[in-house]
Amino acid sequence: MTLTIKKPTSLTELAAFLSTQNSSDLSHIGYCGEDKFEITDALQDEFSNSPALESFYVAYQDGVIVAALGFDIDEDFSEADVWGPFCMDHDLNMAQLLWDRLLGEFSSITSFSFFVNNKNLFAKTFIEFNHGLPDSTQHVYLLRRTEQPTPSASLNSQSITDHLHESFVAFHNQIFPQTYFDGETILKRINQNNSLFVVSDYNDSVTGYVYTETNPMHGEGTIEYIAVHHDYRHCGYGERLLRSALTHHFHHPDIRTIELCTASDNKPANHLVRSLGFTLKYELTSYTLSK
Repeated sequence: MTLTIKKPTSLTELAAFLSTQNSSDLSHIGYCGEDKFEITDALQDEFSNSPALESFYVAYQDGVIVAALGFDIDEDFSEADVWGPFCMDHDLNMAQLLWDRLLGEFSSITSFSFFVNNKNLFAKTFIEFNHGLPDSTQHVYLLRRTEQPTPSASLNSQSITDHLHESFVAFHNQIFPQTYFDGETILKRINQNNSLFVVSDYNDSVTGYVYTETNPMHGEGTIEYIAVHHDYRHCGYGERLLRSALTHHFHHPDIRTIELCTASDNKPANHLVRSLGFTLKYELTSYTLSK
């Protein structure tokens, strides 16, 4: 048997391997999808400051991919989200070889984030061996179209308008100071599929919002962010915003499922999403590894 470690030669082949691996809880990574076509689109259109084929190392055995590891890089902050390690035989030595190759090539990256299924003991062992530390545990929920709740008759939320932009950006950046989309980025991403619903007070200050992204091509939607100002919690704003997002998503006839993620220790949020029909899909833990 011939084993070779190098950059992947085919995006389609890489996506198919990642799809197979990520469809099992025992090798599942939260950053990566499960459908090979969705993964291909993510690698082509949303992945890294570097092309995806340049951001992975894979192991080929007799011409077939048996292991892969990649960095989704943000060069501005010298950070990377780690896709993997994915190894067919859960070979830690193989994973370390791929890791060392990537570290040698992307030496300017100093902080690495992992998002690992709690059943993926292989990845956890790898991270701990490399001195990564756990940050928080998240619950990922799924809602199917057939289980959608009845829309509320009085949502009292609206799509954001220009005069609320400044207030929204300040609020979002305060609630989520270190996250993948800052407030300005969210505003730039709004289009026919991505929507931002807000509630505001009499002073035109945003007191709550929900940001959603819809992918009709793959039949899914995601609720990326939802937040309510602490002075307005327990007033039903969270439910109104979430119902607005669900109504928006299922307005698209091709949307079959909606996903969202909550902190495992946020009992009110977990109670709310369950009350609207969401079911727990899996539990993930985030890790940080600093060089």
